[in-house]
Amino acid sequence: MNKRIAKSLEEYGINVELASNESTDVFSLAEKQNAVVVSTSNVRQDSPQQNFVQNLLQSGKPVIVVAVRNPYDIAAFPEVDAYLATYSTHPKSLDAAVDIIVGELNPTGKLPVEIPGLYPFGLGLRG
Repeated sequence: MNKRIAKSLEEYGINVELASNESTDVFSLAEKQNAVVVSTSNVRQDSPQQNFVQNLLQSGKPVIVVAVRNPYDIAAFPEVDAYLATYSTHPKSLDAAVDIIVGELNPTGKLPVEIPGLYPFGLGLRG
C-alpha cells in the first residue's frame, strides 16, 4: 500500500499494516484485518502486483484496490470488491481516495476511457 494512503487511513483511526508485493505471508496479514486496501500502478498480466492482489482475494477478506496511475489495472483483477482510480499519486488525490473508502466523500465522475471487455467509455457515478 502507498505510504500516503496508509497515513491517511491511520488519521481516521484505522489499524494499518503495510505490505509489499514481496510479502510472503499475505494471508496472515489479511487475516488480522476486516478489509484490505492495496494500491497498484500500471499492473501487467502475470506481474507481482497482479499476483499479490490475486493472493489477497483468496484470503476471503474484502479487497479495495486504489489504482494510482490509470484505470486499466482493474482488467487484471475485475473481481475485487471495490476499485478506485486516482489517476495520480498527488497527496490530495490519495487523501480523496481514503475519504471515499471511509465514507466521507461520495465519488462522482465518468470513465474517460474504455476498459476493454469490462466498462464502456463514459460509465460513471453520480453523487
